[in-house]
Amino acid sequence: MAVNSFNAQNPPVTTKGDVFTFSTIPTRLAVGTNNHVLTADSTTATGLKWAAVATGGMTLLASGSFSGSSVAITSISGSYKNLTLYMRNYYRNTSAGDVVLEISPSSNIVGTLQSNRYGTSLQTSITSGSGFIVGYQIPTTNTNNSSVAQFYDYAASTSKKITVQSFVKYNDTTNEGYFVQAANTNASAMTSITISTGTTFAGGTYELYGVS
Repeated sequence: MAVNSFNAQNPPVTTKGDVFTFSTIPTRLAVGTNNHVLTADSTTATGLKWAAVATGGMTLLASGSFSGSSVAITSISGSYKNLTLYMRNYYRNTSAGDVVLEISPSSNIVGTLQSNRYGTSLQTSITSGSGFIVGYQIPTTNTNNSSVAQFYDYAASTSKKITVQSFVKYNDTTNEGYFVQAANTNASAMTSITISTGTTFAGGTYELYGVS
């Protein structure tokens, strides 16, 4: 019998879930852990292994409540692929006004910006160190205003993309959707995010996640 042949009546597998594979001879790869998947790995004898599914998980980096005229999230780790910022139930304590998001370092420039409220452009350009509107004429009562901001490739030296979707009550009267698309052309990694309003926040919460 050749070295790399086997008896079809007595293959190398022995246990439920075993995989019949090959190294230099027919070889048994024992069944893996529940919910693991078969993965190529050239460093193993058979070129295969069992491994947990890669999920692209999210790690909470910062959270808190809105208060004062602004909230700053600083010293953001550059260890993730993307960032996701959730802003929930935010509103102001006096007359309706805008909520603005700014990224740092301050030399970062948003090269292109399209900011729309029901198809009406609110902001089309931005200068170094200034922010962009993510909520227009936010009311003074809690009407479940919310925003989700995505920062793609935020730590890369190439152009970084930003999108924001907001659903707010405009000026205490009308439910509206709001959308921002931007490109940050600065080569430096983002290290902080500031959310501000013209007067004072009366409520709301935020959560910033790193996305693998």
